[in-house]
Amino acid sequence: MLSAQRGSGPLGLYDLICYIDPLNVEAFQLDYQFDPAGLQFRGIDFLDPYVQTSPPDLSQLSSGLIRDIAGAVAPGTPPPPGDVDIFDVKFLSTGVPFTGPTVFASSNDYVVVLDTDTGGLVTVGADDITPATCVPEPRSWLLTTPALALILRQGFRRRALRRASSV
Repeated sequence: MLSAQRGSGPLGLYDLICYIDPLNVEAFQLDYQFDPAGLQFRGIDFLDPYVQTSPPDLSQLSSGLIRDIAGAVAPGTPPPPGDVDIFDVKFLSTGVPFTGPTVFASSNDYVVVLDTDTGGLVTVGADDITPATCVPEPRSWLLTTPALALILRQGFRRRALRRASSV
């Protein structure tokens, strides 16, 4: 599961923060793909109680690929129940339209989850992890602009018809 949040950035650009939040996670290693023409990578934050277990491979960052983002709950901490953010990836928009970033698993990736029925840990391998795309919600003014344009158009049209009928 992914969620996104926009924040204000410099020069009218905006920050995009994508949160990765699967269920009942103990440990993980995942990859991340993004459009480098539209997004500039700013960093990864592991969210409490998760900590980084090894540094990610940033060797393909210029191609929009972050490999092996790895983390786990802090030692001695049980995995939190339910849908909890495990890490976020931060970007700055470049002003160029982009496709949403995607988290996925390559052959060496995994997620270790707590089986709530048995209380045991289960490792989910790369073949069983479905890629997910982070789609930012549009800004509220983008949602209202088409409706506002339609209302204004109808108002101008009525005014023009009244003028035409009064002549």
